[in-house]
Amino acid sequence: QGFTDAAFTPWPKRNPDMREGAAILIKSGNLRDSLQVLERTPSRLTFGSNVPYSEIHNQGGTLSIPVTDKARRFFWYQYKRTGAEHWKWMALTKKERFTIHMPKRQFIGHSQTLMTALNAWAVKHIEGEFKKHVNP
Repeated sequence: QGFTDAAFTPWPKRNPDMREGAAILIKSGNLRDSLQVLERTPSRLTFGSNVPYSEIHNQGGTLSIPVTDKARRFFWYQYKRTGAEHWKWMALTKKERFTIHMPKRQFIGHSQTLMTALNAWAVKHIEGEFKKHVNP
């Protein structure tokens, strides 16, 4: 529910929170599961995600989404399924586009805490391998 660099920075809450109590960036788990090594060289590993919405979550920004006939049909479907009034107002809107401001909710990037933990793990692993060969 936040990003840890030198200190923990909590993510801004959702507004409105339609899934109260649920994890902020996890609905299906696709974003979490998409994290992978994007580049591997002898001196560097680069991790990232290939899902299209990962960048807007990690860096924040503004989205401009067109309100199409297909979108309106979806809003009516959701209204009939859930009875939630906001779907009705989305279906009836006169707007041609919805502008959504997405706050920065960084989930991947350089982290001093992560680098310290990785360095400790690497040193422990190397020392363990070294001891195997020195004292067989």
